[in-house]
Amino acid sequence: MLVGGLAVVAVLLLAGCSSAQPVGAGTAAPTDDATPSASATPTATPSDTPERARPVSLVGIGCEELVPLAELENVVGDGTVLVDPTGEQANAWSATHASFAYAGGLYCRWSDSMGQYRAMASVTPNATAAAEQIAAEFETDPALEELSSWCSIDGCRATGFVGDFHVTIAAVPEQPDGADSAMTQLRKATYGVLVALPPVAALPPLSALWGDAPGSCAELLPAEQLGIAANVDSLTYSPGYAYEDSSGSDHALLTAGGFACRYWPGDSSGNGSIRVLPDAAPALQQVQAVAPESESVVIDGVPDGAATVECSSNGEPAWSAGSTGVCTVHVPARGAWVTVVASGTGDVRVAIIERAQLLTAAVVAALV
Repeated sequence: MLVGGLAVVAVLLLAGCSSAQPVGAGTAAPTDDATPSASATPTATPSDTPERARPVSLVGIGCEELVPLAELENVVGDGTVLVDPTGEQANAWSATHASFAYAGGLYCRWSDSMGQYRAMASVTPNATAAAEQIAAEFETDPALEELSSWCSIDGCRATGFVGDFHVTIAAVPEQPDGADSAMTQLRKATYGVLVALPPVAALPPLSALWGDAPGSCAELLPAEQLGIAANVDSLTYSPGYAYEDSSGSDHALLTAGGFACRYWPGDSSGNGSIRVLPDAAPALQQVQAVAPESESVVIDGVPDGAATVECSSNGEPAWSAGSTGVCTVHVPARGAWVTVVASGTGDVRVAIIERAQLLTAAVVAALV
């Protein structure tokens, strides 16, 4: 996965910087007792009871209905097994799943009988506003492309809109021959499922904690202040969306009321990312309890719970001269799942962790 500082950050977070108030921000009952559930369906609530908190599925179907197994196996081969995203051990993948859950969407992954990745699919409802925001920040055409599919040497993909749903499907074909045709049939099957769904409800608003919360990295903390905290020069922010190659988690994050960005130092230290998913601290804490490869780190001023860090390097061997290392800190703050990534080329692991800790402490202090 690690092919350089920029690619690593894009692949790990699949998200970007919002320069406007987040889509879906508002006030509602706190969600401290919520846990992600992609299979839950919305129910009507009496006016004298609290409004249902997130996460809540607005899609109304599960992964099995979204992507028919027979059509999927025509692309990737027999023996495909649906993976429970809440059971995945990596915090980074779980953060992707949480973005969809808190946007009212659906995130699915399939593996073969040996546990090797074969396919993924994601759906974000009410995603039009997020797509328009992304297009505006990239100064591109805001047209909402209809769901389409194709195959290449890297695998098969389908991405685009079905009504107000943003959809992504990625698959590793068993055989290149016939993959295009099989992927076309899979895309048509998923399209047919989604167009047959009833109108989608509005996403419940955010908790009262986020009624006046920041909606972008610049609103959260000016770039120059973040640079001072991390002892780097001339730090700037930019959108961090993977855009063309995204799994759709950028649309989900914005639809959920969150934001993210890349930061770029002017000196030789590595770039990285910041990601904030409101009201999702319970989801992070649930993942931290079952993520054995994560280690605890001390972040000054964190009132909401423990911080954990994951590190990796693309060196052969890892952390050798010239390799790029990445460390990702996950921490709950203001009831949100906050993710801060730091990277460096030729840096030792401890140096990147220290930089990530400094950055995270500054972000948390500004957020709470």
